[in-house]
Amino acid sequence: MNSINIVDNQIEQFKANRYDNIENALMYIEKAIKICKENNLEDKLQECRYHYASAQFDKGNWKESLRINMDIKRIIEESGEKYVTKIQNFLTLGIYNFTTGNYEISLEYYLEALEEAERKNDLDNIAKLKTNISEIYRKLQDYKRAKEYLDEILIYEKNLSQQSLGVIYTNYAEILTEMKNFASGINFLNKSDEISKNINDNIGLAYNAMIKGRMYEDQGKYNVAEKYFLESLSIFSNAKDGIYIFEAYDDYIKLLIKKNELEKAENMIQEACKVLDGKDSLITELTLERHLASINYKKGKYKQAVDHFIAYDRIYDEYDINVLNMRLLAVKTKFDIVKSQREKKRIEKHNKELEEKHDVFEIATEIIKEITSTLELKEVVSKIQKQLKQAIPLDVFGLALYDKEKGEIIYEEYVEGDIGYGDVLKPIDINSKKNFTAYAVRNNEDIHLRTMKDKSKYVDELTIELFNRISETVIFKRLIFEDEILGVLTVQSYEKDIYDNRHIAIIDLITPYLAIAVNNSIKSNNLFKEIKEREKTEIKLKETNYILRNISNTDNLSGLYNRHYLNKLMDGIFYEKEFEGDIINLIMIDIDFFKEYNDNYGHVEGDKVIKQIGCKIKEICEEYKIDAFRYGGDEFLVTDYNLSIDDLENIGKRINTDIEKLKIKNSKSPISDYITVSVGITQVELEKSCNQNKLIKKVDNALYESKRVGRNRVIFI
Repeated sequence: MNSINIVDNQIEQFKANRYDNIENALMYIEKAIKICKENNLEDKLQECRYHYASAQFDKGNWKESLRINMDIKRIIEESGEKYVTKIQNFLTLGIYNFTTGNYEISLEYYLEALEEAERKNDLDNIAKLKTNISEIYRKLQDYKRAKEYLDEILIYEKNLSQQSLGVIYTNYAEILTEMKNFASGINFLNKSDEISKNINDNIGLAYNAMIKGRMYEDQGKYNVAEKYFLESLSIFSNAKDGIYIFEAYDDYIKLLIKKNELEKAENMIQEACKVLDGKDSLITELTLERHLASINYKKGKYKQAVDHFIAYDRIYDEYDINVLNMRLLAVKTKFDIVKSQREKKRIEKHNKELEEKHDVFEIATEIIKEITSTLELKEVVSKIQKQLKQAIPLDVFGLALYDKEKGEIIYEEYVEGDIGYGDVLKPIDINSKKNFTAYAVRNNEDIHLRTMKDKSKYVDELTIELFNRISETVIFKRLIFEDEILGVLTVQSYEKDIYDNRHIAIIDLITPYLAIAVNNSIKSNNLFKEIKEREKTEIKLKETNYILRNISNTDNLSGLYNRHYLNKLMDGIFYEKEFEGDIINLIMIDIDFFKEYNDNYGHVEGDKVIKQIGCKIKEICEEYKIDAFRYGGDEFLVTDYNLSIDDLENIGKRINTDIEKLKIKNSKSPISDYITVSVGITQVELEKSCNQNKLIKKVDNALYESKRVGRNRVIFI
C-alpha cells in the first residue's frame, strides 16, 4: 500500500469516528498529516489540514480552524483546486461566520459555494448549503423562508446522503419548534434519530435530544425536558464535542433556574466551566457568569451577585474586543471575495478604506477598554475625555444623566478646555427650550450641528454660563440602554464643521458602551445601597428569628429542645424522598421515682431537679455535638445519626453516673440516696414503613427494660 492510500485510509477512519468521538477521530488525521510531511505529499497535506481544521472546530478551537481554512482559501486561489474544493472550503468558512454571528458574510460564502455546486450538479453539497442558508433565516426569525429552503431540498430526499438528510430533518424540527408545532417537530426529530443511530452519529443524537428538551420546556413539561437535556449532555460529553454541548448546558441551567433548583444549577455551571477550560468561547463564559449572578441574586447572596456581574462586565469587555476584531476580519474576508473581480485602483481604494476602518476600530477599542475598566462613573468619564482629546478635535466634553422622575438633566461632568465645571452647573429642566441637551432627551433625537447659525432648529436661544465660550460644531448623542434614555454625551469644537466621518464613527462606536457603563454604574450604586439596607434588615431579622426560634424550640425549664422541635426534625426526616437505609440513634432517659420525689419535696423542688438534670444532659451532648430534648414530664430524649454503638453506650453511662454524682437527695428512692435515672438506647436503620411513633416505641422498649431490671441502669436494644 503506497503512502497516499495509507493517508486516504486514515481520512476515512477520521470521517467514520468524527461524530462518535472527536478525540479518537483526531488521532487518525494527525497520523495522516505526519505521513504527508514525511513523504512530501504537499497537495494531500492540504486535504488533511482541511479535516484537521474541522476537528478543531468541533472541539471549540475556532480561531485555529479559521486560520487553517483561510490559508487553504489562499492556496486554492493561487494554485487551483486539488484535494480540497472551493465548495468545501467556502462551506466551512460560511459555517464559521454563522457560528460567530456574521450572517451576512456567512450568506455570501454559502451563495458563492451554492452557485459552484449547482454548476457541478453536486446534489449533496447543494443540500448542505441550502440547509445552512435555512439556518440563517431561522436565526433571523424568518421561518417562512427558512422552511422554503428545506422544502426545496426534501424533494430530492431519496438521492441525499444519510448524513445530510439527518441534518435537514433536525433543522426542520427546529423551525417547527419555533413555530410551536411540537407534534410535527417530534416526528422529524424521530426520523433524524433513526438516521443518526444507523450512521453512528452521536453528535446528531445529542443535538436532537437537546431540541426535544426545548420543546418540552416550551410546553411546561419540565421533568421530561430535564430528562432530554441530561441525555444530550451525556452524549455530547462522551463524544468530546466542544461546540453544541454549551448550548445544552445553557438550556439545562436556564430550566433549573426556572424550577428554582438553584444549587443544582450552580453545580451544572461548575461542570460546564470544567468542560469549557481551554476553549475559545467567551460568549459561553458570559452566559455562565450571567447565570451565576442570577442564581446568587435569587438566593439573596447580593455581594456574590455583584461579584459575578463585575466578572460578566470584565468578560464582556474582552468579548467585545474579540467581536470588533472578528468584524474587522469579516470586512477583510468580504473584500477578499470580490477583490479578484476589481481593478487595481479599486483594490487600492478599498485597502485605504480598510486601513481607516482598522484605525477607527483600534482607537474605539482603546476607549472602550477605559469605559469597561471600572464601575465608577466619574473615573470612566475622566478617562474617556482624555482619550477622545487625542483622537478627535475636542474643546468641550460633557456627560449628563437624565432623572426621569424629577424631569431633570444633571451634568456628571462638563469639561471646557482643561477645566471641569460639572459641579457648578445647575440641573436642566427637560422642557427647557434654551438647551440642546434638553432637546435631545425630550425629542429622543441626536444632534449634529455643523455651525451655530443653524441652532434655531433645536433651541429658541442659548443659556450661556459665565465660563462658556460658544462652540461652532456640537454633537449630542443619547445614551440609550434597553430603550431607556439614561443621559447624553456631548463633544464640541470651537471650529465650524470640524468632525469628519472618521470622528463620527469613533463617537458612534463608543456611545453604546458608554450607555452600558452608565447603566452598570447606576445599577451598581443602587444595588450596593439595596445590599446595605438589606444587610441591616437581615441582621435585625436574624436576631429576632434567633430569639423567636429559641423561644419556640426550647423548653424553658430544662434548657433543652422541646418536643415541638423534635416533631419538626422527625417530620423533616420522613418527608425526605430517600431516607431508606439511613441510621438514627436514640437515647431515652427517665428520672427514677420522680413522682415520689415530687410528692415528698414538692413541685418547686421537682422543677429544680428537671433543670439540673437538663443542664447535665445538655453539657454531655454538646461535647458530642448531638441534640437533646425534653420529651415530657421527667423523660428526656437524645438523637444522633453518626455515632457508633460503643459511643452511644458511653454517653448513656455518663448520663447515668454523672446525674447520680449530682447528689440530689431523694429519701423516697428505694435504690439510692440520690436522684438516679434509667437509660434506654437503640439504633435503627430506617425503612420505608418507618415513622416517628415506631422509633419512639423502640427506644421506649429499651427504657422499659432498664426499669424492669431494677432502674438506675443503661440498656441497649
